[in-house]
Amino acid sequence: MKNAIHFVEGTCVERISSRKNCSNNTSGQRGVYRRENNRWRACIGFKGKVYNLGTFKSYEEAVNARLKAEHEFYDAFLDQYREKTGGCLNTENSQSERKL
Repeated sequence: MKNAIHFVEGTCVERISSRKNCSNNTSGQRGVYRRENNRWRACIGFKGKVYNLGTFKSYEEAVNARLKAEHEFYDAFLDQYREKTGGCLNTENSQSERKL
């Protein structure tokens, strides 16, 4: 399983480590959406839950909130995952669900 997907505590490790946009993303930033009232909403998913980061007047404020949340939620989680797996994200002998 060369390109295995690893879920740890409800989080896809490969998805949060790549931080790429989906092909249907229209805002240019993951987790940032335009509201009907010309405001911007930021949210982040982590461990099976979606966290609303707020509604903002400007796109830049929403992007900054999302990037700050990525740093707070994802970076420590990925560091712990890499430490536990020897620095590797795609391991051939991994289980589909691990507990950290």
